[in-house]
Amino acid sequence: MIAENYRYSDENNKIRDIVNSGKIGDVVYFIKNNISCFPCEMTKDTFAATEWRQHPKFFGGAFLDAALHDIAAMRHIFGAVECVQAFGKPQSEDYNPYVSVNTHILFKNGVIGYYTYYPSGVETQKPAVGFRIFGTKGEIYLEDKTCGIINVSYHDGTSEHVNFIPERGFYNELLNYYNALNGTEQISVTPEMEYGDVKMVFDILDSISFKEIIYVDEEAPKRQLEFIDDDVKIHPFIQ
Repeated sequence: MIAENYRYSDENNKIRDIVNSGKIGDVVYFIKNNISCFPCEMTKDTFAATEWRQHPKFFGGAFLDAALHDIAAMRHIFGAVECVQAFGKPQSEDYNPYVSVNTHILFKNGVIGYYTYYPSGVETQKPAVGFRIFGTKGEIYLEDKTCGIINVSYHDGTSEHVNFIPERGFYNELLNYYNALNGTEQISVTPEMEYGDVKMVFDILDSISFKEIIYVDEEAPKRQLEFIDDDVKIHPFIQ
């Protein structure tokens, strides 16, 4: 099981509600930029201070460990993913195989997005690029997950601020688990969702390695049985 706290975070649930309500019209595309300085945090009491994160023995390093949650949030807001095309700038540091990972994402609903994960940098300009969703009637902007405000602006010149409680994901996740144990609600994030998020991480890394477009949320191929003598062979069903 993976702690998918970003699927429970107030900001992501509110952004999802805004998107689904049609307030900014049809979503055309989005930009999500995650910049952090992992090396700067290595000597402090932070996420990056642990030995197993600095020298991970699992494939993907910080991209699997941290960027996974961004991917879960995007899938939570926009749904299933058709395919990804990604590029990475290699580095020799253990904590992440790439200085940055740059990914183009096509969702099954037609939304196109661009996601950058840059765990070796510092964003010197303010406001940060953050998370921007562009629609036919307006735009959603979230500077970061701790700012407490989602900015929504419209083509008619009006705007509004939507407040959220930062870092609420783990609380909401544990509350959902508690309520599920007591039979008052269903688990919101199933293992199947979590598996899909992890698979997309590996699909992005495969896209970088093979320099190919990788299809993500595909249905299992249909199968047909062929009886030859007394043996049963399974073949892909070809339409």
